[in-house]
Amino acid sequence: MKTWSQEISAWQLKTFGQALPIRALDRAEDEWIELSNVLCGDQYNAHEAINEAADVVICLAAFVASLGGDLHEAIQAKMKVNENRQWHSNGDGTGYHIKETKL
Repeated sequence: MKTWSQEISAWQLKTFGQALPIRALDRAEDEWIELSNVLCGDQYNAHEAINEAADVVICLAAFVASLGGDLHEAIQAKMKVNENRQWHSNGDGTGYHIKETKL
């Protein structure tokens, strides 16, 4: 069974051919800007924002695939790292990890 990342990568390769990493990243940036523009309005449409977020993820999956990786696997591995980190909460639903000091 393919992961969603593998399915996206297979579709991207069949539809557009092999992407250069920088071009795949450029496309993700284009989609990120579109998402940002949707959110900048006074009253944004949540459905439209969700669709634009999906476009960002699709482009990031293509970017990771162009580097020989799998976004689904990379996210799972990174979440294991994140779960073992200490975090500072900004109190607004966001935060950042506390950097470990090396002795």
